[in-house]
Amino acid sequence: FASLSAAGQEAFPRVLAALLTVDASASSRTARRRELSAGSGEEEVVAAFTRANLFVTDVDQAGEATVALAHEALINNWPRVQDWVQENKDFLRLKTRIAQAAHRWRESGKDRDFLLPQGKPLAEAEDALQKRRAELNELEFVVASVKDAAYRRRIRALTVAGVLTLILSIIFGAIAIHTIQ
Repeated sequence: FASLSAAGQEAFPRVLAALLTVDASASSRTARRRELSAGSGEEEVVAAFTRANLFVTDVDQAGEATVALAHEALINNWPRVQDWVQENKDFLRLKTRIAQAAHRWRESGKDRDFLLPQGKPLAEAEDALQKRRAELNELEFVVASVKDAAYRRRIRALTVAGVLTLILSIIFGAIAIHTIQ
């Protein structure tokens, strides 16, 4: 870590965010290289840690380049990683929930019923999108969820406006008829 440039050290947390998942505890996950930002800092981190045998790279069944921690022991025995995981546990849990929901969404053929629902799940994802966009792996899913929620809010507002217009029309029509008689 100390041998990394300032850009590499700054990129290190973003790389960790792609390589870790947190449910009850932190564990390693294999990330597609494209999930990592295309910045030189991320590339430097992956290259340096692969040379040091701390990361492993491979190609998955779809022919995509992947990267993973060489061993789970790095999570539990490296104080820098332990501290970072502790500080970012909530974000890592959110990323895990988003990844699971995104998987279900893709499995459903991207059915909008499988997007994040209104309320806390969507609010947390929107917050992460604004504050930690570079660390989110499922951007397409989160953006689709945000757009769908905005669309549903517009439809709901138009429906309420239409119903109010109808009610007011009936009331004013009744008043007009009563006034004429």
